[in-house]
Amino acid sequence: MSTNKYFTNAPSNITPEQLMVDNWITEAIQINGTNCYYILRDSQTSFDYILGEDPTSMFQRAYLIEMYLDNPEGSVSGGDLLAKFGLQITDSSNFVIGRRAFERYIPGTFRKHPLEGDLIYVPMMNQTFEIKKVEEEQNFYTLGKRDPYFYNLKTQTFQFSEEVFDTGIDEVDAVQSDNAQLIQVPLSDGSIDYQKGETVYQGTSLTTATATGVVDQWFPSNTVIHIYNRTGVFTQNARMVGATSGANWIVGWFDDRTTHSRYDFNSNEYFIDYANTIIDSTVTNVFGNPGPQDPQAAGD
Repeated sequence: MSTNKYFTNAPSNITPEQLMVDNWITEAIQINGTNCYYILRDSQTSFDYILGEDPTSMFQRAYLIEMYLDNPEGSVSGGDLLAKFGLQITDSSNFVIGRRAFERYIPGTFRKHPLEGDLIYVPMMNQTFEIKKVEEEQNFYTLGKRDPYFYNLKTQTFQFSEEVFDTGIDEVDAVQSDNAQLIQVPLSDGSIDYQKGETVYQGTSLTTATATGVVDQWFPSNTVIHIYNRTGVFTQNARMVGATSGANWIVGWFDDRTTHSRYDFNSNEYFIDYANTIIDSTVTNVFGNPGPQDPQAAGD
């Protein structure tokens, strides 16, 4: 016996009932949700298929979209661990974003749907989350299977790892400037003060620069600059130019080991100096240096 043709519970085409459910979900998120920035992850270089990672990620596009925080009572904590590489925070949150809202705000040339690895910045919480799982199968399909009405985004607190942020939105880009490793460079014989956030470079121009960096702090009293997001190696006794301010100072010396963070977690210089006291880097063959052998004997 066939089903009643006047009551179609699983239609093959989009029906007014499906659009009504879609409208309800969209309105519910707009009423109960909050505005968040959806940040697209891009790559500066090709994907590393051996290690399965993107070694140089960057974030240049952020879009303000309404989302619903699925656990408003607080983050679902996986526990904060003090491991050998520092504090690991595994707090997680779930966000619900409507399919129509995603398609309305984000150009389809960049994303057709949310992807793992993208970020969500919540201005209300001043916190950034990384998408770990995009769940599309939590919709109620009594009215039939169609495009998902919404996406449930399972996220964890974003752990900064020297990614580049250049979205043009100050509070989003502050994720990099507040967490990046800083390199301290002493300067001399110059004029004009550097500006915070400007790009500094060595070379005939910024486009042909041999080394670049972004100013975090400039200390004119002792002519020391802190930079981050460095590319290339700055040369001693060469001028470092500010792309915006026009400041022009000579680099006293440069050592990319003299880095530090605002939380004093780095120990790279300490590790290198201590390793040099117990490892003899002049030895080329730790198993000895055998002399030449008789070719005939070697053949035997």
